[in-house]
Amino acid sequence: MKAILIIIPVLLNIWIVLLQVDSVFPSLLAAIVVGLYKGNQIGPDIKNVFNIGKVNYSLKNPLRIVELTSATLLSLSTDIISIVNFLKDGFSSDEFIFLTITFVYSGIFGFLLFRFLFLYILQDHSKES
Repeated sequence: MKAILIIIPVLLNIWIVLLQVDSVFPSLLAAIVVGLYKGNQIGPDIKNVFNIGKVNYSLKNPLRIVELTSATLLSLSTDIISIVNFLKDGFSSDEFIFLTITFVYSGIFGFLLFRFLFLYILQDHSKES
């Protein structure tokens, strides 16, 4: 499951770049699929599905690093076309500032995805039931 969680956002980013899909719908669909998977694994308790309440963000656990990486890759898929275009065309200082802002917003969005959706997705929930 760890490999799938990394491979799917990477393939999504490649697909978006190759087909020049300039839309948030593929990323939104991927997030919905992740949410449905997590909801199916955890059950009907909405607090546990969306990690509402106090959670442990410790990145000492390798599973949390995989979850954070996957969330970040998924958040980058919303802006991957503009990032690739900046890298292909070269960029001036104005475009560098825009690219930096894009990375900051993608990082914030990735952290929100990690906090409310991806956190504890790789945890074995069958022991808790």
